[in-house]
Amino acid sequence: MTVRRQLNWTLVMGAVSAALLVAYLVAWVRIDGLEIARSDFTSTYVGATLLREGHGSEMYDQSLQTVLHSELDPADKGGNLPFVNPPLAAALAMPVSLLGLDAAYRVWSLVQLALLVVAVVVALRAAPIQTLRRGQIAAIALLALASMGTWAMFIQGQWDGVSALGLATAYASLRRGRPATAGVLLAVTSLIGKPQLALCLAAFVVGRRDWRLIAGGLAGLAVCAGLSVLIAGTAGVAGFLGGLAGSLTRWQLTTFVSLVGIGAAVTGSTAGAYIVAAIGGAMAMALAAALGSAVRARPDRLEAGLAGAAVLSVLASPHALPHDLALLVPPAAWCFAALAARRPRPAALLKAAILVWIALSAAAAADTVLDGQVPPGPLTPWVLIAAAALAVAVAVRAPTREPARPAPIPVSPKTR
Repeated sequence: MTVRRQLNWTLVMGAVSAALLVAYLVAWVRIDGLEIARSDFTSTYVGATLLREGHGSEMYDQSLQTVLHSELDPADKGGNLPFVNPPLAAALAMPVSLLGLDAAYRVWSLVQLALLVVAVVVALRAAPIQTLRRGQIAAIALLALASMGTWAMFIQGQWDGVSALGLATAYASLRRGRPATAGVLLAVTSLIGKPQLALCLAAFVVGRRDWRLIAGGLAGLAVCAGLSVLIAGTAGVAGFLGGLAGSLTRWQLTTFVSLVGIGAAVTGSTAGAYIVAAIGGAMAMALAAALGSAVRARPDRLEAGLAGAAVLSVLASPHALPHDLALLVPPAAWCFAALAARRPRPAALLKAAILVWIALSAAAAADTVLDGQVPPGPLTPWVLIAAAALAVAVAVRAPTREPARPAPIPVSPKTR
């Protein structure tokens, strides 16, 4: 590809992605109070309010949540949207609960979007981008951000900005040779809001067999567990675990972007969906552990290996919806950057990665509109499987060998 064509593609990708992000902001501005009251953010607001009012050990009590939820939206006949995030999430969200619901939603959504932007910046600063121009880096950042995951997270006021930032900072720490820091960051940020999205990331950590990385993860786990008990007490922690288990059957399973969605479409039952998901999830965790082992031997494959583990984590999650695709925004950014900066540039791989990323947003948008009801069920998990296959292929492929140089022709002493 010529330099001129590269610049043209960069301009096109950057312009289209920027236009999509502007459209997200415009749609967000137009959201009214009724839509805010029925967004996912209300569950966070309810949990944080109950904790602030001294109900830490009871904040997972559905009767208390229902009373407060009905005050926020008296016209909503759908019932309570339960708060099922860990106690640390309620503590982190307490400051915004001092605001009215509308203002709190606006602040929270902007904070999560800002965290996602910071996550992309952190990922790109750590990625091997020395040969890229600033315009190319900016286009990559915009392309990664202009995804359906970003849109759904931003509109719903979800938590995935925290998880994405944790993954990006863990990647940066691994790139800089600080595995213990990476383990702490990955564990703490995963356990704040979305622990269900970290199953295969944990398997990747174990498969890498770096005691510093594992020790950091265990330290982060211990800190979060201790803080959770201090915040909510043992009764509150037990309420969280019980509420998490109960939330798995509350939503229409064909809307899930994980293997649960495929299981629901194939079997048509809740039990069958989770049996399929459990089998597939075990396979995904084994594959993520293998990726960790492969990356241990080849550090230059960290981008593909960690990105593959993140994709597999979404697939293996017992509860994953379109907003959870925001976790994959930083991995997309560092993978695009690593492929674009490589010399000689693997044009086919880079194009395949971009096409899969676009297909993922298109599939998530279709599933959001159709609720995964049109055969063959939700499309997003199938695209995630393709993304995981691409990441695995890049991470475990044989190293490229330089062509052998011809042996020098011996010179006869008579011809010297």
